[in-house]
Amino acid sequence: MTKLNLFRNTKINKPLANRNAQTRESDLITPMSEVLPGKMVKLVAFDEHLSSDHRVHFIAYGLQPGTWVEVLQQSPVTIIHFDNTELALERDLSREILCQP
Repeated sequence: MTKLNLFRNTKINKPLANRNAQTRESDLITPMSEVLPGKMVKLVAFDEHLSSDHRVHFIAYGLQPGTWVEVLQQSPVTIIHFDNTELALERDLSREILCQP
């Protein structure tokens, strides 16, 4: 089992489970920028490249690891909905938010 550090880079689109085990969709970590509109995902970590200022702002809005998020739109910006809040994120920011289906 791999431990996730919220402020370290994690291997994107790699299974969390043993490589020899069958990979399930729920084992993959994906940047929010790659999630299809209409999908619900769980935020699992922030990439290490996300600035501490952005991290603090996200947490102040309630967007933190463990939060379930619905992706509403990906173009021209990523729009997400969670806990009665909608946020529009530039693509470079949505790449720094890591999720699981």
